[in-house]
Order: sequence, then C-alpha cells, then structure tokens
Amino acid sequence: MIWGSLFARKAPVHSPNIRNCKEHEFNAAPAAAIFNEQKKPADNKWQSHFQRWMEITAAHSSGGEQFIIENPAWNRAAIRHDDAQMHYKEFIHRCIQEGQPTLVSQIPKEVGNGVFWFDDAQMLTQFDERYEVTAVHGKAIHEYLSDIPPFSLIVIAVRDDGSQALNHHWQEILGRFGVRQLTREHLRHSYINVIYKRSQHEYESLFECASEDLLELQLGAFDKLNNFIIPVDVHIVSAGLSCGNTAKIMIEGTDYSPNTRGMNIVSYNLIDQQVEYQLCIDTFITLYVPETIYRAVRKEA
Repeated sequence: MIWGSLFARKAPVHSPNIRNCKEHEFNAAPAAAIFNEQKKPADNKWQSHFQRWMEITAAHSSGGEQFIIENPAWNRAAIRHDDAQMHYKEFIHRCIQEGQPTLVSQIPKEVGNGVFWFDDAQMLTQFDERYEVTAVHGKAIHEYLSDIPPFSLIVIAVRDDGSQALNHHWQEILGRFGVRQLTREHLRHSYINVIYKRSQHEYESLFECASEDLLELQLGAFDKLNNFIIPVDVHIVSAGLSCGNTAKIMIEGTDYSPNTRGMNIVSYNLIDQQVEYQLCIDTFITLYVPETIYRAVRKEA
C-alpha cells in the first residue's frame, strides 16, 4: 500500500570512507556485539562499554596527542542510571589519572594532527577527506546480517533516510544479502525489505521496494509472500523524512522497530518462533552498528 506525499531533495552530507580494523590488531579483548547487549543487565552493559574503551585506547597510548570525543548519550545515561554514572565516572577518572587520552566534548580547533576517538556516529560528518577514519571496534551491517542464524526472516524499514552511506562498495556487498534497490539516488525515500535467510550464506528478498511515498506492507499469518508462507502477522511501515518520518515493524501486534533514522532491522527466528535481534543502523552516515568505536587521524600531506 502506497500513500502519496510531497518529496523534497537535499544535498547529501559528506560521508567519509571508513576502514575496518579487526579487534586483534588492537590487542583488545573481544567484547559482545552491541546488538546482543540489549539482553544484558544494564550494569554489565555499561561496565563492558567503558571497559572496551579503556582496552582499545590503552593499546594505542602512543602516536601523538590522543582525544576521546565524549558521546552526549553517556551523560544522558549517567543521569538516568546509577550504574552508568558509576562506570562513566571511573572512566573519566582513569583518563585524568593517566593523562592520555584527553576527554573533550568537540574537536579542538587548535589541534589538527591529534588522534581522535569517538563512538557517536554523528561525529563522522565532522571529519572531511583530510582525515582517515577507521572503525576499530564494532560490526559492519553485513557482519551483523551474517550473525543472524539461518531460517530467519529479516525485516528492514527505513526512517528519514537510509541511503547516503551506501557508496558503490557497500551496494555491492549488501546486494549479496538481498538489499539491491536502495542506493544514494534514493535520498530520503521510504524503503521496505523482507528477506528470508535460507542458509548461512543464502539470502532471498521476498519483497523489496523503495519509494518517494510512504510504504506499508501488511500480511496475516499464513499469507504468501513471493510463494513463501509467512507464519505470523506482520505489519511494516516505512516513511522517509518528507512523507511521515517513521518506521514500524510489528510482529503479532508488537512493534519491534527502534524507529530511528536509517535502517531499522528486526529478525524473526522461524525455528524458535520469536524475535531475536532488533536495532537501527544509521545508514544516512555509517554502515556500522550503534556504539561502534571510530578513530580519525589526519592524513600525511
């Protein structure tokens, strides 16, 4: 079902090319994937979050002046949760005690050749082509999709925009996972994709559509979608910025969509008959899961 609406174009923002470094290159102890941390108690989540920061920055204490750009979400969490506040304070104390890295709220203008660390994806727009940006901890979208077990339904619904980080390199990668119709030409389009993960390396898109208008797909239990029998009630809504700015992924009447900008992704395990994972990747600016840790270094002239 498609409802008409006005559509306005806006020039795409700068989206840096992000290198991917494996954790072992940084001698950091492996940590649970971010999308699994929703299952952890809150205290364990924040403890592991800041512990991960300490391990990664400790492994790179040399190589110039180091800066960690604080994420506003840390302070918001510290206000709401005592455990987050405790681990946040310990992290600040550790940084002050060791003198490196320096915690800052924004990029210092007088420092051009420092090493900048951050886990707020919004900061990616602050580093232009003069910087090399590397994802040092966190899964890329294709790694996330690979970790979803076989015999799962993967539902994607875009809110606002989910296209501007999709350069040709990423389009080629995501094409192997059933994502083919969403490209940078679809700025602020609505987008829905229902993918059946048949085996570890086999993904079949049962329904895929990108549109300037609001998109809605509603299926009852045992309805067929491209000859695949859907075992549960599914109601999906995607609206780009100019036609509603929302994303819903309802399974059996419950909305599992994080409903934030980018690709809202929900996976339903057909064997266990339950929703297994849910998250949103802000594919307007990145192809990495939330709270990925990035490093930006000024390129040599």
